[in-house]
Amino acid sequence: MAAALLLAVFALLAQFEALFSEQQLRIGAVFRKEQDAHLVAAFNYSLHWLHNRNILLSDGIPEREAVFGIVTGFMEILEDSEDYYELLEKACRLINERNVHALVGPAHLHQSELLADLSAKLRLPFFSLVDPLAHHFLNPSDGNLVRENASTATAAEAEAVHLEMFPHTQLLEAIIDLVKYWRWSRVIVIYRQPERIRRLIVFLESDSLASIRFNLVNIEHDDFLGAAKRVKELEECGEMTNRQQQGQCSEFSRLLLDMDPHDTHQFLLAALKVGLVELKHWFLSTSLDLRNMDMELFRHNHAHFLGLDPVNSNPTADQNAHVPSLSVHHQRLLPDFDEFKQYIHAHATARDPSAGSDGLKMSEAAFLFDSVYLLSRTFASGANNSARNLLFSSGPTTAARCASGQHAHRPFEFGIQIARQVKQYANTLHGFTGKLGRLNHDGANSNFTFRINLLGYTGEIDDIGYWEGSAATPILNVSDASRAQLRRNVKVSNELKPRFRVTTILERPYVMLRTTSNDNGGGTDTGRNGHEQQNAKFEGFCIDLLAELAQDLGFTYTIHVVQDNKYGKDNGNNSWDGMIGELLRGEADMVMAPFTANFRRAEVLDFTKPFLSLGISVLYRIPEDYQPDIFSFLNPLSLEIWLCILLSICGITFGMYLVANVTPYEWNLNFSCCTAHQPHPAAQFSTVGAGGDKASTTTRIQLSNNYSFWNTLW
Repeated sequence: MAAALLLAVFALLAQFEALFSEQQLRIGAVFRKEQDAHLVAAFNYSLHWLHNRNILLSDGIPEREAVFGIVTGFMEILEDSEDYYELLEKACRLINERNVHALVGPAHLHQSELLADLSAKLRLPFFSLVDPLAHHFLNPSDGNLVRENASTATAAEAEAVHLEMFPHTQLLEAIIDLVKYWRWSRVIVIYRQPERIRRLIVFLESDSLASIRFNLVNIEHDDFLGAAKRVKELEECGEMTNRQQQGQCSEFSRLLLDMDPHDTHQFLLAALKVGLVELKHWFLSTSLDLRNMDMELFRHNHAHFLGLDPVNSNPTADQNAHVPSLSVHHQRLLPDFDEFKQYIHAHATARDPSAGSDGLKMSEAAFLFDSVYLLSRTFASGANNSARNLLFSSGPTTAARCASGQHAHRPFEFGIQIARQVKQYANTLHGFTGKLGRLNHDGANSNFTFRINLLGYTGEIDDIGYWEGSAATPILNVSDASRAQLRRNVKVSNELKPRFRVTTILERPYVMLRTTSNDNGGGTDTGRNGHEQQNAKFEGFCIDLLAELAQDLGFTYTIHVVQDNKYGKDNGNNSWDGMIGELLRGEADMVMAPFTANFRRAEVLDFTKPFLSLGISVLYRIPEDYQPDIFSFLNPLSLEIWLCILLSICGITFGMYLVANVTPYEWNLNFSCCTAHQPHPAAQFSTVGAGGDKASTTTRIQLSNNYSFWNTLW
């Protein structure tokens, strides 16, 4: 009896377990192992958060009013990211063995299209997370963007089950409106995939954009540096001789980067090397992850980096409150986005360390969360009974099946109806990426909003406004504080520019003291600050050159004359005086003067290219007026040279005198000029008396040397 009762209890529990498993929404996902690490983390986070959320809400909300449906996720990982056969095999494994009700594809365009085609044949709802790069054209009746679609019944069924989370139509509309707003007339488009060129068809078809001149630069064979050099050549306008064309060439500093985050970051690194990342350049990125890119190297170059962000970091506070269908119990249903972002970053970098630098696509992770979130909200008990009846009435005989052997594909019987229910419920729902009504593609409920991000002079990524698309007229709202910075001919405020201390030396005509009181030919200095008044004291060729450089490069400066009025020379022990000494001691940041570059100076400081070359000529300096004196004849040579000449004369005199006294040929007889060289000075002679007798004594002949010291000096 007890055994029979125990068997009955186990049978009842098995029935409840089977019933409970049938009430679960099963979603399958196929991801690449390393490239989709952020999607794997987002998928796991979504399922865990929904599970924990259901537990927390189970006590406060009745079952008939449950906010979230029970979602079970199944995931397959591709070992070879380029193996398309493995992709289809693992997708069919999820469909045949797990009986999934919906499918999510990887963040790869062609692989996502392959799974979308399979889902269309099986009538299985499919969530796409990537930009489809579809061709759009302008509707002649209202001027709105319309996506090019086929008119066949198969294409209509594919459109019915295809759920595109990426706001590609809204992205293109926002780019067009931003280009109009900033009045760009010439744009350089940087791209890598040839499919992205189809976006330009919309620009060419629009009458309001017909005046825009496009230059295309394709990145071939991962040569980002070569592409950056080609952009630099376009801006230099070396082939343009017309002055008007040269003036128009300066407007080529507007770049549209139509690439994914990784390629965008690589191109910016190459642009930094060739000098493109500076004040006058604007970079508008079609990637939705500018805020998540590593922009540390570009923060302080004063270039404009603009991007669109579909994620509102605090959607529950200002968006869910505007949804009329949500009750007071359903407020603040989304998780904290910062917590979500930290989770994705930690788990994605653990699987792929390179994902955290320039390849972490947080927008795709947010799209995946919204996909799971939308399914759970659509099939929650009490929220959409018709959708639940369609979903949970499907059994093994109505589920989708991939072709195997002699059996063909078996479509999901209620797949199209379920996809329609999801799109219908999306009209009243908000996720991380804003309003989910964009899934309908009808324009009536697709009031999608992009946040406009700017990395500008402050070095921080700021939220400067928003773009909102609608069926009527899109809304572009830029904050008043940022509007002045976003105009084409804007001047940066001096407070945001770097300031340099410039040392110089008074040398006509390069640097001179201004003879008039100000540079306006009269008037007062009202409105000038102290730095401007200090700089107004000087004029000259170098002063004008410095002003042009400051205007072109975007910096301010303060000029002062060097204290010791010297250019700079080495005093020994690495000690320099003059302007070089002020640079080395940190008393100045820059020298602007007629400064000669030599090897010794180049060892301690950096020179620019010579700004003035006079060719082969002789320059004479005008001497200063002074009264001559008795020693003026000594002025052509320095005191050191005169001392050396005197010492050399004394040395030569002493040497010649010494030689003249040593040699025997300078000693002569003193008694006769006729016998001046005879006899030899060493000979001895005897004197003879009057009687012919020899003298009793012998005396030495006296010799003399006329080469005296004073004669030698003379």
